[in-house]
Amino acid sequence: MDNQRKTLSSSSDSSSWKEKWFIMKHDNQTQCLIYGTITNSKKYNVGRHYNTKHGATYDKIEGPKQIQLLHDLKSAVSNNKEEESELSKPALYASYKIAHLIARESHPFSIGPFLKQCLEIAAETIYPNDINKFKSISLSSRTVVRRIEKLAEDLERQLVLKANNFIAFSLALDESTDIVDTAQL
Repeated sequence: MDNQRKTLSSSSDSSSWKEKWFIMKHDNQTQCLIYGTITNSKKYNVGRHYNTKHGATYDKIEGPKQIQLLHDLKSAVSNNKEEESELSKPALYASYKIAHLIARESHPFSIGPFLKQCLEIAAETIYPNDINKFKSISLSSRTVVRRIEKLAEDLERQLVLKANNFIAFSLALDESTDIVDTAQL
């Protein structure tokens, strides 16, 4: 039980965690290098995240290939941070607006690169001098996921701030039945 309570920062074997579960410590948080998401830094939670999300795919990679992949993922995360700081504000705003549209319309996050290609083709045809502005819009699948997560966190934060001022509120619930007449709330 004590072994499960170890955190990444307090563990002497944190480098083996990084290699085994593709994580790294970034801004005092444990970050999944594959999804780019922040995870709980407890060993059990990190292991569970890896096993449920990535284990089937990444357990097959071992030795030098695993170390190279880990290095590539770390570089991608570092480059992504630099890229975000270098993005122009309009390109960053456009990236968020498109990610919001993808989420609102329930499209897969992987549609981002396709949309970017469409934007670049349109820009090449209509605004050939400004094509670099369109190319600077980041719409990779991982970026779209991060943008949507940040939008969701912001909405939750706004709701909590507004809810603190509520005197009262109501909930509307609906009941239906499934195929075998079992009530579902």
